[in-house]
Amino acid sequence: RPDPDARFRDDLLALQKRAASALDLLGAERLDGEELTPLPGAEELALLRALRDAARDGTYDTVVVDLPP
Repeated sequence: RPDPDARFRDDLLALQKRAASALDLLGAERLDGEELTPLPGAEELALLRALRDAARDGTYDTVVVDLPP
């Protein structure tokens, strides 16, 4: 099962690295991973991303999702 907290932190920290020059220009301080909390809906987004990744990587011919009605 995907860990939405870790994925959110990793993505936001990567975004901070890519935007480092803009953050420096604005005088903004970077956040530490321990300061970040996931947004509402992060768990659902992490599950959808895991499904997308499973479908794209070619390991499986078919990805089946069993959901309630």
